[in-house]
Amino acid sequence: MRHDPPVMRPGDLERELADLSARVRAEHRAERRAQELEAVRERWRSRSFVEAVHEAMRRGDEMRVSLPAGRRVEGLVVDAGADFATLETSGGRVSVHLAAGVRSDFGEPYQPPLVMVTIRSRSRSGGTNASRRTPSFQALLHQYDFEQRYLRPAQLVVVGTALDPQPIIGRIEVHAWDHLYLRTREGAEVFIPVAAITTIAWADPD
Repeated sequence: MRHDPPVMRPGDLERELADLSARVRAEHRAERRAQELEAVRERWRSRSFVEAVHEAMRRGDEMRVSLPAGRRVEGLVVDAGADFATLETSGGRVSVHLAAGVRSDFGEPYQPPLVMVTIRSRSRSGGTNASRRTPSFQALLHQYDFEQRYLRPAQLVVVGTALDPQPIIGRIEVHAWDHLYLRTREGAEVFIPVAAITTIAWADPD
């Protein structure tokens, strides 16, 4: 049985070409989106834990940091260094040691930090850049030691640790290379390895 070819009406060719062009553009956009997403994923694969926190700070995100002993710190990231982040919380600024639990001895096997970060909300207005004043948590401890000794002699610090859900409130007697020596309000002497420190902040003035 013979079939006659379809009859082309005026405008049919133009419509077919337009449909074909639209399909090609849609496929090109989908391919480009897939390539962009893969590029983003590749960048995510190569970034470190601390670099992810720095990105959150630059965006101005609000985050929750889960720490050992069931403690949590929630707030806006306002500063960060190589191994710490400072959050503006409802009770003031708290600096979190992002490498808490990691041994710093050379030759020791890598141990992941004992913290977890949850982005509670992403900011659309932009955040801030890291401070150059305090490049590391050790530098931050030195800054607390200096300020308490010369600028805030009457104010105490609040130090959270990976070993106790209750923070330690006291005065920094010595900031050594691997530990803090604190004296509490009750007069107890406490020696805390830097690797065991999870947070530090200024205590509310009495």
